[in-house]
Amino acid sequence: MPLLVAGTPTVPVPEEAIKPAYPEHVRQLTHLHTDILVLQVLGYEQPILVKGGIKIMLGRYSPGETAPSIDLTPYNANLLGVSRQHAVIIRPEKEYMLQDLGSTNGTWLNETKLTPQQIYPIRNGDLIRVGQLAFYVYFRAPEVGAETEESISLKPNEPTFKLTPHNLETTLMPYISALAGIQHICNQAHEQAETNITIKAITYENAVVTLKLAGAKEALKLARSRFTQWHLANGPKIDYLTMKPGWQANDEKSIPGAIAPPSNGNTDKLAKALTEAEKRLADEMVLDLIPDRSEDVRKAFAEKLVPHLHVMALSQLKITTDSA
Repeated sequence: MPLLVAGTPTVPVPEEAIKPAYPEHVRQLTHLHTDILVLQVLGYEQPILVKGGIKIMLGRYSPGETAPSIDLTPYNANLLGVSRQHAVIIRPEKEYMLQDLGSTNGTWLNETKLTPQQIYPIRNGDLIRVGQLAFYVYFRAPEVGAETEESISLKPNEPTFKLTPHNLETTLMPYISALAGIQHICNQAHEQAETNITIKAITYENAVVTLKLAGAKEALKLARSRFTQWHLANGPKIDYLTMKPGWQANDEKSIPGAIAPPSNGNTDKLAKALTEAEKRLADEMVLDLIPDRSEDVRKAFAEKLVPHLHVMALSQLKITTDSA
């Protein structure tokens, strides 16, 4: 490695995208501390740990100058185009932010080049590249929707539906449990501390059940957007599978709160098609949640989502925009 002297200029390097494998083990470090920033430089096993700090300078040391907070010289910073004062990670409050300081070779966030001097938010697990030196950044992110109260309105298929203890147990509670399961997966995907969903209120008025929940912000967001659109598109097959008169699902494999026809050739095909549609929906939801994670990781989370989506799909309750 060439000897660095004072004032060594930054070496220009080509702007080539980095496509590394996503490391899974280092994120566990952030679960141990609430105020630690972990940088995992690609190609190196030992991570860089930074405790606290409102302003963290990234760069390379040059004799006679103030050393940056994180000196990337040991990682071939000069040959990889890292400037002496390349970029800064800022944490004014709870969130981390990234700013390029007008570096020679630029700063990239998830392979998108940053405009110098502008500030960009960083998410847990993001890929940062300074010149051609890349690293993943990990930290304990704020909890998702832990305190936020939000409402969702559900309309029963059956016009004579009443909020009896039986319907509360067999229809409404499975739906709430499915939402709680989805929120749990969202927390896992975002590396969040686990939160408990709290039922703040349940009302039934004008044939609409309204739930007020705390701690389910992301699950409710996915339910109102992705799931509602999907449910509308797959309505005909779901209606046939759940609303054929004269038969109530009652074996151990049935979905709580769902009505379904007896098995025959046509319903078997529809059930298989619905299963595939649920898997595609789960894939889309996970891609929305963690677009930068590896395909294998996303697949694992999608598989966990499917059972909860299946409960919601076959429920007698449908999300509605009607006000209670």
